[in-house]
Amino acid sequence: MKDPLLEEIDRGREGLNQGFSLGLPKLEDLTDGLTKSTDTLLFAGTGVGKSSAMLYAYVYKPIMEHLDDGKLEITLFALEMAKTFVEAKLMSIYIKEHFNYTLTAKVILGRKKGYRMTDEEYNYVLQTLPWIQKVRRIFHIVERRVSSDGAYRIILETLENNGTFTDLEHHTGYVPNNPDKVLLTITDHMGLLKTEGGRNKKGEIDRYSSMQVSIRNRTGMSFLNLMQVNRAGSSMDRKRLGFNEPMIDDIKESGGPSEDSEIILALYNPQSDHLSTYREYDAKKLGSHCRSWICLKNRYGESNAADVCYFDGATGIFKELPSPEEINDYDNIFSDNINHSDNHESDNQEENHTDLTFIL
Repeated sequence: MKDPLLEEIDRGREGLNQGFSLGLPKLEDLTDGLTKSTDTLLFAGTGVGKSSAMLYAYVYKPIMEHLDDGKLEITLFALEMAKTFVEAKLMSIYIKEHFNYTLTAKVILGRKKGYRMTDEEYNYVLQTLPWIQKVRRIFHIVERRVSSDGAYRIILETLENNGTFTDLEHHTGYVPNNPDKVLLTITDHMGLLKTEGGRNKKGEIDRYSSMQVSIRNRTGMSFLNLMQVNRAGSSMDRKRLGFNEPMIDDIKESGGPSEDSEIILALYNPQSDHLSTYREYDAKKLGSHCRSWICLKNRYGESNAADVCYFDGATGIFKELPSPEEINDYDNIFSDNINHSDNHESDNQEENHTDLTFIL
């Protein structure tokens, strides 16, 4: 029998342990990209764009790279967005990146008051629809609220469709059909899990987090959990001390997720704190377009580092900024591919109870 360490080393020599692209090279350097058997937590305040960040970096970009090679399958528990809206947001990104045209999800779905799509815009939608239909084969959206037990049923079904448990009673000894395939489960967001069994919200979240650790360790499945935080209570004290960025302390009360996650990312909008400069960037000129991915915890690499990006709220696209000293004209950053039109405002918004046993 081959030594398991040597087997992993040999896979690395073949390039099989490298993470999938997130479309943001600096963020990939910090996190290794989308990899197997990894628990990631992404948190932000309301309206910062965490769902857009998740869809762009952890859904759209990996899917563009692995749509047809059988190496990726994603399940999204969309607890605050309808399936049609999620797909419309993906369509908006695709149209921008392939046709260089800004068409928001709200316009695509006819929700923008006083505006109807033109024939040209509708043609972009029709050209994109075959791609969306292919995406559905590897991207499964669950739009109903679920508890930790309800999520477990769906996760277990995904695992059984992609491999075999040698011990069916305890769901251990998992053998994947394709060892190179990344199975990713995303929850947006954890605070909207349905509570069951007399548990309060924190108890339900902690149970779900512990369940994910067990599944990750037994099967190699990866998890991305989104969490919404309210920083208002601590922000005044921080501002007096000169600290504005999110900190792990913002989610300490979450308990399980902050302890169980191997990587913790915070998405930050400097404009929310009325900063004139941020990490040497002119935050005033970047305005509402500035977003920072801050790596606060990383069991496998660098932490307390940031990837500062330009965020196009109309389409949900993120683009890494050059270093501050390389920017000569803030008014024309990405002017070739980012639409600043006022006609395309930001889209930023947002079962049975059978007893289940999983091994913790």
